[in-house]
Amino acid sequence: MQNRKLQKEIEDIEYVRSCCAVVDANVECQAHWTRYLCVMVAGFLENSHHDLWRDYLDNTDRRAVRIHRVPNPKANDFVKRAMDYNQTWTSELQVYMSPERETAIDSIMNQRHLIAHGDASSITMSQIAEYLPRCIAVVEFIEGKLLAQTLTQL
Repeated sequence: MQNRKLQKEIEDIEYVRSCCAVVDANVECQAHWTRYLCVMVAGFLENSHHDLWRDYLDNTDRRAVRIHRVPNPKANDFVKRAMDYNQTWTSELQVYMSPERETAIDSIMNQRHLIAHGDASSITMSQIAEYLPRCIAVVEFIEGKLLAQTLTQL
């Protein structure tokens, strides 16, 4: 991850995950930490959806283009933004956004919505452990494509 802010968010998520591993086995306590991690991962996805494209536009001749934040972006929002700004590799992103990666992003966002509105959440620590690398992989894929495109435009 080249974006330092997003890398820091990943490190913070990993730190909280490591702390959860040593917390006592109280099921209710684990559930609270799991919900907190879910919100952190969702925030990472929301920030990456905005920040990567803002950084890309800042490094092109479209600096003046304002990019809006999408709250709770789902997998299709990542693909849609790629279509809006760069159609050349959108099909690659659609293929890369396998059902497993799409499910990871959408599940995190759906659970975050439930948590934020005080509803019951069924997210588990093992699901977070499964979804997080998939979410990071999508963000790194997009970042890699944007960085490569920026370099070709220089």
